[in-house]
Amino acid sequence: VGQHVASGITTDEAARVALKDFLGLHVPLTVLGEARVEDIVENELITFYVGEADSVPSLNQKHSERGRYLTIRELQELVRRQQATPHLVAALRLIEQRQ
Repeated sequence: VGQHVASGITTDEAARVALKDFLGLHVPLTVLGEARVEDIVENELITFYVGEADSVPSLNQKHSERGRYLTIRELQELVRRQQATPHLVAALRLIEQRQ
């Protein structure tokens, strides 16, 4: 789930709201790390979070038309084929460092 942080709120607040709005989840989040994503379009400092749920959440159709869950291997394959966004590449690097 991705969310830009509006003025006056923290990244933690933005992450909790996005998780609730997009997936209906209210779970504790832990900061995985931060990364700067820079390309011809973006120049963003991104904070990545990790959380765990007891079941697979459903995507809120009001906030996103489509989505699917991918394994780490599937994500790595997207990166290898250069079919991943810079944000996904940065997130995957942090996840791999954690393992």
